[in-house]
Amino acid sequence: MKYDLVFEGGGAKGMVLVGAYEEFVRRGHSHGRLLGTSAGAITAALAAVGYTPDEMLAALDERENEQPVFAGFLGQPAPFEQEEIRASAIRTLLRNIDFKFIPRFVEERLDDAIAGILAENRRSRHLFAFVERGGWYAADRFVTWLETRLDSGPWHGGQRQFSQMTLSQFFDATQVDLSLVASDTTDGHLLVLNHNTAPQCPLVWAVRMSMSIPLLWDEVIWQKDWGAYLGRELTDHAIVDGGLLSNFPLELFISDAPHVTQLMGPKQDTPVLGMLIDESLPVPPLADDRGLFVNITVKPAELRTVQRIRRLIDTATTAHDKMVIDAFSHLVVRLPAQGYGTTEFDMSDERRAALVEAGRSAMAEYFDFPPMPAVSGDERSLEDIDSARAMETADRIATHLLEQEARTPMTTTATAPIYHVLLIGIDRYPQGYRSLNGCVNDIDAIEQLLLTPPGVGIPASQVRITRLAAPNNGRPSRSQLLGQTLAPTKANLVRALQELAGPIVNPMDRVLIYYSGHGDEKLLTGRAVWREALVPHNNQNIEYLFDVEINALINAVAARTSDLTIVLDCCHSAGAIRDMDDVDVLGDIRTLDSNDAPVDLPNLVALGLDDSADDRALGVNLLQSPTSNYLVVSACQPHEKAAEGAYPLNQPAHGVFTHSLLRVLELDDRRQRATRVWRQMGANGCWLSDRQTGRRHVRD
Repeated sequence: MKYDLVFEGGGAKGMVLVGAYEEFVRRGHSHGRLLGTSAGAITAALAAVGYTPDEMLAALDERENEQPVFAGFLGQPAPFEQEEIRASAIRTLLRNIDFKFIPRFVEERLDDAIAGILAENRRSRHLFAFVERGGWYAADRFVTWLETRLDSGPWHGGQRQFSQMTLSQFFDATQVDLSLVASDTTDGHLLVLNHNTAPQCPLVWAVRMSMSIPLLWDEVIWQKDWGAYLGRELTDHAIVDGGLLSNFPLELFISDAPHVTQLMGPKQDTPVLGMLIDESLPVPPLADDRGLFVNITVKPAELRTVQRIRRLIDTATTAHDKMVIDAFSHLVVRLPAQGYGTTEFDMSDERRAALVEAGRSAMAEYFDFPPMPAVSGDERSLEDIDSARAMETADRIATHLLEQEARTPMTTTATAPIYHVLLIGIDRYPQGYRSLNGCVNDIDAIEQLLLTPPGVGIPASQVRITRLAAPNNGRPSRSQLLGQTLAPTKANLVRALQELAGPIVNPMDRVLIYYSGHGDEKLLTGRAVWREALVPHNNQNIEYLFDVEINALINAVAARTSDLTIVLDCCHSAGAIRDMDDVDVLGDIRTLDSNDAPVDLPNLVALGLDDSADDRALGVNLLQSPTSNYLVVSACQPHEKAAEGAYPLNQPAHGVFTHSLLRVLELDDRRQRATRVWRQMGANGCWLSDRQTGRRHVRD
């Protein structure tokens, strides 16, 4: 199977990724798009140029001067030119310290000498580079090593020759979609480097920027001939490790928000798999013989200032990464790395072998015992609200990470309203009850109208959809939201309505609730009163959501926003088919016609209602409230029944009402739309209730 792969960063701990990738390939899987941060960027780049697991393992075994080649990545800072020294922050600091008892010309020479010694001495040069270049070590040896790797080994009958390519040239040559994450510390925003965003950036330097752990390696300064990023000039900007902002940006492959697809291209149907380096998981066996080949007296990790900064970075990064990791835990392989250091590039062969083997074992366990088996829509519930809102979480986190791109060049959405849409479509009902054919088609069409340009002119980034659906078995769906669709149980429906009555909805937001399915009326136990209801179900039994329950829930939503519309394409919703000769009704009427056995009314007190309100009917006084401010659009009057059919005869079924509504909403001339909506609805016998102007039955 082909997966889009996400590789987390982790410095030397990233060697665990090689073991995981080896097991991934051994099981016959392959990669589609590749996304990596820091050490993950290195692994992603090698995978992109076709490195096999054996080639990656051979790279881990490389030696230089009888020591691991990776130890050389912690290189001696390059010498400083005299001009650099004179313009340095350290020299400025010395100049500003004035010893009054020393003549000025003598002090100037003394300051020059001190700065020169600090810059030229092999030990103190690390401190000088730390202050002046933003890193304790130089990574020149890494760049040389990566160039060699990108030009080594066979490629499609020839030799790899990728080291001098730009990201655009690399994509043209390989058709591999590679994205590497870095952080622009000059402007303070995330960079996703690929052939779309930074086509002229050299591949080698894209990897180098992504792996530049802050304070460990010197910053990379963006060069003029690397071109622009999304049309924005970055020359002389300081770029460091993407892990500064997001070490595991899984959401970039999951979200379909416009700000994300602008960077990553259209959202793909390929499954996503993320490889997360988990320092809480032990690596068996854990050897203690670290640091055999390199002996540096002072390491940046031992400096308390560096430790504090790293903790702050880790906290900030983990906060948003963790939300997406938790929401999509079933897409994440956790790779053990406990006890291994980020800068432990000089680890012994035994420790490295143990780390690689831990990666293999973790990947094998993931595929042998999947963390969350696939479940059908009928089995899902809203008990775990974080999982139910996982896609929204991905969109929100991705947009937050890319907030600068979200602000320019597009207009700001900070004050734009969010359109919260609850879609309920129920075709399949439990055994013994008549199923329908067009309800899921109805909500799929509404979804498509909202999310597919030009639609109704609302940016997709401002639309938040909750989808509850029960399709007939084997029926295809056009929905983009199948992975987050929930079963249309009463509990799920109530929970979704309660969410719309919560802080997720702001006063300026707009809410649309669209129900397409059966309606019914039931006689109350011990009373000569009929109650009307919507009919969700739990796949085994039907469940009623009575009019009084709907009243309480909808009124709470209306208290959050002044722009609420409820559309009910079902019987007992308050049009019947009229003059629709091109419609094949199929005999499907959206009333359940269940048995007449009396039922008990829900606990009205628990809903905040009084028993005296129970003589209201769904079809006559639906959603009755003297204070609420919303529009109810119903498919039929109290004495009528709503129907569904095919339009034309060989097309998928829709509710007659929904079909008419869609025909009007799809008009190109929006200036005529409002008038046509009212007239078309009236021509089809639809019943509308405006809570501001009073109920009216619209006719031509």
